[in-house]
Amino acid sequence: MSSTPTPRHNDGICATATWARQGVTVAGGNGWGDDLNQLKYPMGIFVDEDRTIYIADTNNARIMKWTEGVRSGQIVAGKLGAGSGTSQLYGPMDVVVDKAGTVYITDTTNNRVQKWNRNAQWGETVINIQHPIGIALDDEGSLYISAFYQSQALIKFPKDEKNGYVIASNLPDLYYLFVNQNRSIYAADMSNGQIVKLDEGKSQISVVIGGFQSFGVARLSLPHSVVVDQAGAVYVAEYGNNHITRWLPGAKSGIVIAGSSSKGYQSDQLALPTDIAFDIDGNLYVADSGNQRVQKFVIDKSSCQ
Repeated sequence: MSSTPTPRHNDGICATATWARQGVTVAGGNGWGDDLNQLKYPMGIFVDEDRTIYIADTNNARIMKWTEGVRSGQIVAGKLGAGSGTSQLYGPMDVVVDKAGTVYITDTTNNRVQKWNRNAQWGETVINIQHPIGIALDDEGSLYISAFYQSQALIKFPKDEKNGYVIASNLPDLYYLFVNQNRSIYAADMSNGQIVKLDEGKSQISVVIGGFQSFGVARLSLPHSVVVDQAGAVYVAEYGNNHITRWLPGAKSGIVIAGSSSKGYQSDQLALPTDIAFDIDGNLYVADSGNQRVQKFVIDKSSCQ
């Protein structure tokens, strides 16, 4: 997800901000594998206020924690390999972390959401739900899940409650979620090639970008993740186009800020990006799943005066 909290106010992400075209590998990048310096199809990511990266290392059935500047990560959940036990995960797809360091995981193939306290050796199932994918956390501690629950649905679980309620349904292939400071929910609707939004207390979903009926607006290709900054610009991980686009408010087309028109492994390329996140300074992080790495693209704030 894009589950990372919105960057702080006056973070330098202005309308004219740009990002370095060359990315820096900050996690993985050492081939496909299960060593502590490797990843195997990383999907969801979360970046905390210390720039520590949490990664849903999906095909390794674990959550990795990568501190800034280190060469290898550490396993914080899923410590015994794939399975359904209390110390295991199976196909985890997304992760979010609260301010106490508690890790919440969509343990997708096990049809559950897991909670792992800081330094825990095993997890606790806090939600049983069919095929959860994306997860987000708001400022009140409520969890939001996209899941194949009956039909594809968006479900809210108020803090410390196991019984959630559907806030939107019949939405095919919702992937990662983002919740802003007003508790508006943004979701990547992969099958329909669009980003959708649901405001708190509302029942009607609106299309923010893309979609089959979006005349005059550029289409998205298999969007997997979305983040929105304080100024209202929308950022999308386009899995099918191997790049990240930025959409300023009201724009009819996006600006490519990371990746290129072709799939690749060079520092200015991405391969099947699945999730994006920002740190508190506005630097961009990308789960570059096809390259088994997380890339960081440094922001240039020089025009933001």
